[in-house]
Amino acid sequence: MTSVSTRGLREQCVAEDMKKRLRYWHFQRFILNRQTTELMAITADARESEALGIVAMLDIRPDILAGMMPREKFRFIQACHGYLGSLKAQSVGF
Repeated sequence: MTSVSTRGLREQCVAEDMKKRLRYWHFQRFILNRQTTELMAITADARESEALGIVAMLDIRPDILAGMMPREKFRFIQACHGYLGSLKAQSVGF
């Protein structure tokens, strides 16, 4: 398990514009319960698609994700998921 201090450092690496996008797509996907395929059809650009893809990967176990991509990409995905998890724990933005 990742320590709180290490998790915090990784989350700081997620840019504010990405955090905003992650919150939006998480709300659409999990709070409004819209399907990822439906949401992909309305993404505006590559950054939106990337954020939605990261949100969709919340359904995939971390050990499986780790084997699907390069280490640095996986670390970024973990940081994004950690950010979303911290919001969920605080009930902020959801």
